[in-house]
Amino acid sequence: MRARSRSFLLWASGVDLKLLTVVPEETSRFLGLGSANLMSAAVAGTGMAFALTFTGVWPWLAVLGAIMWFAIETNLNRMIAASVQGSTRGLASRLFIVLPRLVLGLLFGTVTSVPLVLRIFEPAINAELGPVEQNAGLLARLQALDAITERSQVALGANFTLLLFFLVIDLLPVLLTLLGLFAPPKRDERAGEIWEDTEIKRLALDQAREERRQMSEDELEYQRQLAEMLERLGPPGGKGTGDR
Repeated sequence: MRARSRSFLLWASGVDLKLLTVVPEETSRFLGLGSANLMSAAVAGTGMAFALTFTGVWPWLAVLGAIMWFAIETNLNRMIAASVQGSTRGLASRLFIVLPRLVLGLLFGTVTSVPLVLRIFEPAINAELGPVEQNAGLLARLQALDAITERSQVALGANFTLLLFFLVIDLLPVLLTLLGLFAPPKRDERAGEIWEDTEIKRLALDQAREERRQMSEDELEYQRQLAEMLERLGPPGGKGTGDR
């Protein structure tokens, strides 16, 4: 079970497992990155479930939407992480890969963070709406929350802090990847080249072994043909098997 969890976290990190055979000391870092990716995707999926619930859809559709959003977020995080891990490209080219995901993360994070904040403020929102509008939709709840924050500076600060908190969680994998671009070079950044060099050497060695094996087969074939020829010629001074 532990091995499966470890493999799943490494998969979620987007790391090429071949690189870990070259730099196994980086495994713990990629396990942490995989955990961050899954945590971010889980928060985003939960926010999407709440958002769909506020629209009045069936609960099983909200759960299905949460699972789909979790899968989308996980694969987006893996794609970005995998595109820069073990890469020796320049900083500008790697920033070009990460920044679009950061913009998307801001958009997605806002969409999934707002329903989480609404759920936390639900008692105050229900009191603001009154008993008649307890099943109000998403827009009515946003208007009620806006009215609450206008009257209370504490509620305004709490609303801003919670939005920022959930937004950072949603962006955590991208932020970690972005910060890693400015960190001192790690061994896995050279692991790709090391692996390629190792593969070239392995292929060359395999080719040399195949050539030796082919030479051995050719030599055996030559010896077999020579033995057949000697057998046909017969012993010295005698008649060969081919003589009449």
